[in-house]
Amino acid sequence: MNCKFVLFCLTTLSFFTLASCKTPYYVPTEQTLAQCSENGYKTSLEELTKGRDLYMGKCGKCHSLYKPKQFSGEQWKINLSKMQPKAKITDDEKWLIFAYVNNCGAQK
Repeated sequence: MNCKFVLFCLTTLSFFTLASCKTPYYVPTEQTLAQCSENGYKTSLEELTKGRDLYMGKCGKCHSLYKPKQFSGEQWKINLSKMQPKAKITDDEKWLIFAYVNNCGAQK
């Protein structure tokens, strides 16, 4: 078999494999943090990132994840309160997840 053809196939396969790994869940940035401040949230980029990690790890361990924009802030509060005992998360962890999924109040 032609080595160039094999190399082309492997490169193409690698590209599509990496492209399919892109997550629909936003990664907090300085811009996100600015939005948080505007909406009265007192948090840090580290806390938002931890909220994302908790959401992906604790919530995603048992079921498919919802996109953060899929629910309003009030609905997220209800969902997180219902799931807190099942996910075995503390109140602080619940707040970190809420700040992340609610994008610090950017969603109404």
